[in-house]
Amino acid sequence: MASCLLCSGTQGDPELMRVQVWEDPLWRMTTALLGEVPGFSFLEPKRHIRYLHELDGAEATTFGAVLAECMRAVKLATDAELVYVYVFGGSFDHLHVHLAPHHEGGALNDSMIKGEVVETELYSGAIVQTSEDFPLRPEAEMRKVADLIRGSWDSQPAGSSPEHPESPSGGS
Repeated sequence: MASCLLCSGTQGDPELMRVQVWEDPLWRMTTALLGEVPGFSFLEPKRHIRYLHELDGAEATTFGAVLAECMRAVKLATDAELVYVYVFGGSFDHLHVHLAPHHEGGALNDSMIKGEVVETELYSGAIVQTSEDFPLRPEAEMRKVADLIRGSWDSQPAGSSPEHPESPSGGS
């Protein structure tokens, strides 16, 4: 798309204050040259699409492996404890996945909720983050929407098996 800065490839990188660090025929990865977190990077398809659900063919097939390799490269280069992955829609008209290296005490956190965040430890030891400013929705409402999502497929999702339609690998 002519008006899309990300579609212009390396020519658009100076305006976005980043540099390309890797590419293949379908994907490219860039790293920010301005920010609070060295190594903050972006993975994007070369084809102009806006959202993850628009991936198809080889893009859809390779996305997981490419994402994992890009995250591994960021983690190694930055000596990060882990790499957060953020995908936001609507602010930029081209799909781009944020790869954010995390270090204890660094500028990033895993809170994606508006308002004052409250952390609650479950019996399992997992931590649940909720917003003090936005009330939890009733479980019945949450289940209703989960059922709508479950029923939204016209056919089985790719990779599922008739024996285990909820399992992408077909296993249990």
